[in-house]
Amino acid sequence: MSSDMSEELFTQVATVKDLKPSLKIYVSVGGWTFSDNDTVTQPLFGEIAADATKRRTFANNTLKILNTYGFDGIDIDWEYPGAGDRRGKPRDTDNYVKLLAKLRSTFNASGRKLGISFTAPSSYWYLKWFDLPGLLKYAD
Repeated sequence: MSSDMSEELFTQVATVKDLKPSLKIYVSVGGWTFSDNDTVTQPLFGEIAADATKRRTFANNTLKILNTYGFDGIDIDWEYPGAGDRRGKPRDTDNYVKLLAKLRSTFNASGRKLGISFTAPSSYWYLKWFDLPGLLKYAD
């Protein structure tokens, strides 16, 4: 999707709040295809989560998008940190917590009550790579 299309779509979604101001709108990032092996996007979550500078940049850019469009939070759909069949690395488990921690501290510093959610798998094979207590410290 081009950035022009994304901007137009974000603007259209944001106007839904005019109809129902109490509605919470989250931007969802990731998903199954985003994490497919041999795609340009597959390694991105792991690279961002592993590097403090990239985590800060991701958090700051996320905040800018949320503020620009009046969105209420972000949903991270990383499929799946740590899982070898998805080219995950063992370090992803701890780094995922660091990524959510950076998002939370950035959101809190903004003065806005912004939400964070993440998609957790139902399969133990993938769930075992999620530090649920650690992630839940920073998620809503």
